Amino acid sequence: MRTFILKEVSQELKLPIVRNETLSVYSFGADEAQEKIYDVVKIRLENRDQPSLNIEIEALVTDKISATNLPAPETNIPKVYKQLKSLQLADSNEYKENKIVILIGSDFYFDVVTGRIKRLNNKLVASETIFGWCIQGQGETFRTNCLAWK
Repeated sequence: MRTFILKEVSQELKLPIVRNETLSVYSFGADEAQEKIYDVVKIRLENRDQPSLNIEIEALVTDKISATNLPAPETNIPKVYKQLKSLQLADSNEYKENKIVILIGSDFYFDVVTGRIKRLNNKLVASETIFGWCIQGQGETFRTNCLAWK
């Protein structure tokens, strides 16, 4: 899977287009691929607290990554997740909802994750990335996703 960035973000940041790529894209539930030409931009992503932890990647520019926004995580995390207090989370929790603006694909995923994980329970895992810890899975009273990379 490839890395994507929203067109509006690419334009706002004035990211340089390094080339074009033609891809055959299969959407969920589609029987046939749609061939599309994408601009490819270069972007540097960094840890918000430690800018020296960064990565330069290339991303395909797209009009839409997801039709929905990610809900903000619960602010009163149940006691069972008290081990989260010691983790620097990748997302700052400043916003009520988070629009997905960058989707890191397998082309750069393993450059971002460190390999360290903490199992919080049988359905919820914290994964360390260069941006901080991402919470993935389903909690008892809430669902969370990896919220990162503003």
